[in-house]
Amino acid sequence: MSSDGFSDRSISKKELRPFGGNLYADFCFLRDNTNAGYFDVDVLLEAELQYQPVEFDYITDVQKDGFSRKWRSFIAKWLYKLADYVQINREVVSVTMSIVDRYLAFVSVNARTFKLVSLSSFHIASKILLKKHLPMAWLIERSKSDNFSMGELSMKEQQILSCITYKLHPPTNEGFVRLFLGNMNFIDDGLEEILYHAIYLVELSVCDYDLVGVIPSVIATAAILKSVDDIQPVLLSRRQKQKIKSRLKRGARVKSEGFIQVCIERLDILYQRSQKEAAASDKIISVPNSPSPTSVASDLVGRSLFSDEAALSGEASTSKKSGNYDRSSNQVSKVASTSKSGRRNCNSPAISSRSKNVSKRKKH
Repeated sequence: MSSDGFSDRSISKKELRPFGGNLYADFCFLRDNTNAGYFDVDVLLEAELQYQPVEFDYITDVQKDGFSRKWRSFIAKWLYKLADYVQINREVVSVTMSIVDRYLAFVSVNARTFKLVSLSSFHIASKILLKKHLPMAWLIERSKSDNFSMGELSMKEQQILSCITYKLHPPTNEGFVRLFLGNMNFIDDGLEEILYHAIYLVELSVCDYDLVGVIPSVIATAAILKSVDDIQPVLLSRRQKQKIKSRLKRGARVKSEGFIQVCIERLDILYQRSQKEAAASDKIISVPNSPSPTSVASDLVGRSLFSDEAALSGEASTSKKSGNYDRSSNQVSKVASTSKSGRRNCNSPAISSRSKNVSKRKKH
């Protein structure tokens, strides 16, 4: 037990997770004990618009102190590792990155300040979603190389809360995945595979700067649609897949299928990239066992989480300055920027199969 009364393993899963800690079991509990009607969907579809950054491409428009998209990707993956390490609800990271993006749309930051903003936002999100939030002193210990003080962290929290006008409950990609799939009560086989792979895809999207300007319901829809297309025919017939897509598009209020397809293509790029990275590091990603692109908790034991300074030391890069980003990435950014004031010219449905054997299925 540390001096602040918190030990890495002193909090039980029951305290930290909203239900039992099993993704599919928790989904079934919510589906069977809540009324996921279209009225609820409409409320969330309207609410998500209030949580979008005022500048989608804030690296170009706001950041003047060397901030890079690599910084954001590194921090998001680091936070997923941290969530795995202390065995907390991974949705905390989605809320954290929503807070970070909205703050960075107003304030330019350097590397050290960005780390402080990320830690402060994670602390805020933990207080919102967890029964027992992560102590400030413990978070500071994880970034001891930067010598943050509790006063700095507390002051930055107040600055962030004021900047985002205390909007602290954003609808998340994961939440929309669960909500949309909760209406698919006609699916007997394949639902668990669809859920796991869709959650995997939306977690990849949380780490991607090019999808910052895309509303969560669109990303969730695209993830579910892709998952449905990827699932084996033995689990879902072609007729069932069409029924899922039709119901999803109605439930998600899809207006622009073209933009949904662009998002699906972007998610596919992120997925293929994650598989290559996993293969390069000899780590096989298995969604049912570790539903995340960054589930490597053992790497965090006994070291500062910010020890990898290389990821935060590069030159600032923007979509305008570097032309080596794939075309679908530019399409997503372009379409997102045109939908700043409006809503549903961009909605989408998406589902996919269990990631454990996806690579094998594609070979067949």
